[in-house]
Amino acid sequence: SLSRGLGQVTSMRAAKTALPPATRRGCLRAATPAALAGCSRGTRWLGTQPEAEPRGSLVPETLAEMDSAGSEFQQNAAELRAMGKQRLSLQERKRRRRALDALGVPDFAAFLGQQGVSLPLRKEAVTMLQLNVGLLCNQACTHCHVESSPRRTEAMDERLVEHILRVLAASPEVETVDITGGAPEMTPAFWPLVRGARALGKEVIDRCNLTVLFEPGMERLPDFLAEHGCRVVASLPCYSRENVDKQRGNKVFQRSIAGLQRLNGVGYGVEGSGLKLDLVYNPGGAFLPPPQDVLREARLRRRRPPHRRPPGRGRRHTDTRALAPPGVRARAG
Repeated sequence: SLSRGLGQVTSMRAAKTALPPATRRGCLRAATPAALAGCSRGTRWLGTQPEAEPRGSLVPETLAEMDSAGSEFQQNAAELRAMGKQRLSLQERKRRRRALDALGVPDFAAFLGQQGVSLPLRKEAVTMLQLNVGLLCNQACTHCHVESSPRRTEAMDERLVEHILRVLAASPEVETVDITGGAPEMTPAFWPLVRGARALGKEVIDRCNLTVLFEPGMERLPDFLAEHGCRVVASLPCYSRENVDKQRGNKVFQRSIAGLQRLNGVGYGVEGSGLKLDLVYNPGGAFLPPPQDVLREARLRRRRPPHRRPPGRGRRHTDTRALAPPGVRARAG
């Protein structure tokens, strides 16, 4: 869960200013002519600045990438079509099994034994209901297991929403409604479903791709989620622009960061607001994510870089007066 301790999310790329060679080393960014001349005590320091908020829909960009010859989406679609036409050979099964064995991944029965669970398995009470309300999405991610895209039209209708709410009213053991898609917010069923579930006292989880916040008609979405106390779960395959855009499409990283900032603006990720925002690291390959503490420590180092002090600002100054959080203008002297 994102908290104020991690600071409000922003693009971690500092704006660059052309400085003379003698002063470039000592200045992150200057805002006065005097600073450009020699990085004086009057230098005004700027934290890492967020990029301009995205405008317009991501859908045209997504459709262009989907239709682009040789794109990763086209390659992935061709591989899926080829795999669907042939049965998995015994040799391929063995190859996959060996790959899992090399990673030390136990099979399901062995894992249950390690956990002290005996067969047969017996169900417990159902406490969470996960609903896929539609496959329409403004993105077309290569890893999407339901192959959502702007061209998908499957969607939950109003009649089914009413039926689900009746089931929830008769199921006190169900505590949480987990809503996914596609981009669930783009489906008309999402809005009455959230209102109805919250009116019944159920926790609502919105699995949000973040870029949907900038689609036409979604201007009130952040306020709507906050007003109804929805828990927002978002994921990114990486913390770098290159890897995110490669898997999810051009400009997705920029819009995702801006989406997190917009959620910050209505209270998500802010200590004491009660609004929960989970940012899930979704690896783009067969590997585990690095420890979260490493990223937090790197961010703190970025906020107080010891090798980028102006003259007259020693270690004592930077240790006792931390630089402002990213995206916030600050005067250090």
